[in-house]
Amino acid sequence: GKRVRLPPGGEGKRLYCPGCKGLLVDRPLPAPTTQVPATGPTSRPVLEVPLEPLPVPAPVTPPPPRRSTPARPWPVLLVLGLIVGVGGLITWSILAGWWNPEHRQAQASPTTEASRAAGDEFTNTLGMRFRRIARGSFRMGASDADAPENEGPVHRVVLTRDFYLGIHEVTRGQFEQFVKATGYKTEAERGEGGKGWNLDRDEVETDPKYSWRFPGWQQTDRDPVVNVSWNDAVAFCRWLSKKEGKLYDLPSDAEWEYACRAGSNTPWFFGDDAEQIIRFGNVADVSGQKRFRVVLEIKGDDRYEFTSPVGSFKANAWGLFDMHGNVWEWCADGLRTYTQEPVTDPLGAADEERALRGGSFGNDPLKARSSHRLGFGRGNCLYNVGFRVAHYPDGQPRASRPRRMRQLDADFQLASCLFLNKIR
Repeated sequence: GKRVRLPPGGEGKRLYCPGCKGLLVDRPLPAPTTQVPATGPTSRPVLEVPLEPLPVPAPVTPPPPRRSTPARPWPVLLVLGLIVGVGGLITWSILAGWWNPEHRQAQASPTTEASRAAGDEFTNTLGMRFRRIARGSFRMGASDADAPENEGPVHRVVLTRDFYLGIHEVTRGQFEQFVKATGYKTEAERGEGGKGWNLDRDEVETDPKYSWRFPGWQQTDRDPVVNVSWNDAVAFCRWLSKKEGKLYDLPSDAEWEYACRAGSNTPWFFGDDAEQIIRFGNVADVSGQKRFRVVLEIKGDDRYEFTSPVGSFKANAWGLFDMHGNVWEWCADGLRTYTQEPVTDPLGAADEERALRGGSFGNDPLKARSSHRLGFGRGNCLYNVGFRVAHYPDGQPRASRPRRMRQLDADFQLASCLFLNKIR
């Protein structure tokens, strides 16, 4: 221990010991052991006492920092909950009978049939504009009392791939570029001629003078090409595919109606009032009544006796023009017999007459309805028949798509549509 000198009266005082690293001594001191005499006139006696440092307390190890509890993964739990809920609703919808034909007859809004990508279009080197048509499901056909037998029964159709459809019918000017590039001669030019309109007698006749170049009246390059057969239209698509390095073809019968309806379930894509067709399509009206001797069903006048330049009327909700009227349009497949069962990517038989859609300038509005269709032989060339082109970005011709892939796509699309219909 160390010794310090303590002046008298310092017993029991608090001391700090030099060299003791600041240890505090605050207990009473023991009795003095030695008294040192004063050495100077003013000095006082000094006591010497032993001073023992206090024991150094053991260092305290701080507790480990508390590990913060991670935040609960609410977004993950929410997503998992939604997945489970959606799966349950889809299952419940199926078990509740939504696969029955009666439920498939229910009215559907455009937003429940397929999602659109606004502004998703492109223009090819011929100046042809194409609009994306998203895959989806729709009610095909008509059940009206005045609908022809081949339009029913109404049934659910699932289309499993996106495609692009020309927003206009192929024009005379575009077809002429094909002819100049290839030297192609249409079936009307190679055979007995097409069916043209005799302006003197106001009737249809077959004559070698009639072809796409002259159907009986003068056309502009912006008018839809007519007097082309199904084979001529396919030849154009093959040339365009090679030229552009993309797959072009005629739309299928189902694809055409799906695109025409644009999500609607009414007789025409704009509604059920035939008088309104004057705003959306070129059909037989006051201008054509005398020439075509049709029973006038509407009072308006669109000022066109024959074909009109493409895009002269309002488009449907998906941006497609002239889906009602102007000229009939060839489809890729033959006429298919409808049943009530849901079908996936339907195609008519190859040996059947090819489907024609849309009506023409010489037909009444009933023949321009979304569901109306005719069948003609693939070699026929008529003054009021043209075509519209589709582009398939996956590059796969219809026959080459794996059946299993089409079925999986169809199951997903149909389940999605059922779920969306249920929650609205």
